[in-house]
Amino acid sequence: MNGCAWLSLVVAIGSPATCAATDTVYHFIDERGVGHFSNVPHDPRYRAEWHAPAVTPDADQTDAPLYLYLSAPEQARKGDTLDVSIALPGSTAVRGQVDLLYDAKALAFDHSSLDAVLVAPGRLRIDVDPGIASVFAADVRFKVRSGAPDNTTLRSTILDLESEARTPVRGVSPAPVAVRLTAAQR
Repeated sequence: MNGCAWLSLVVAIGSPATCAATDTVYHFIDERGVGHFSNVPHDPRYRAEWHAPAVTPDADQTDAPLYLYLSAPEQARKGDTLDVSIALPGSTAVRGQVDLLYDAKALAFDHSSLDAVLVAPGRLRIDVDPGIASVFAADVRFKVRSGAPDNTTLRSTILDLESEARTPVRGVSPAPVAVRLTAAQR
């Protein structure tokens, strides 16, 4: 993985309904250090990374979990880019939003693989609306500021999730992911 050790953070989210089949999330990190997620391994570099448990919703099972994955490298160089990936397997029956929180003094938002809105300095909002796909996944790129401190953290907050039946889904905020920022290469 190009010398980058990746952190994965798993957070259980109660969901009243998910898909009945087991969802597999495939993941790989490309030559630029960018993490990629998919439920369809269309590139030979993809490897099965996580399996979301099969859930068959019924009247007795109202807290079937979904798992939110947040991946970031353990370190990045000041002046370079930092790529972060977020995935929510089995999320076809869930709509809502995920906020990615970061230190705006350390990182500058560059772009996202999905529509994302900068709602405040250090707060990026991404809609969870995967349509017919069985995995919500977003890759987000930041530029690490040259004058950034030596460490920064990323947090993900889940907002206003609900099932297709408009039933609220309880979201659990994950623990922060720490990233060490090293001196720029000369």
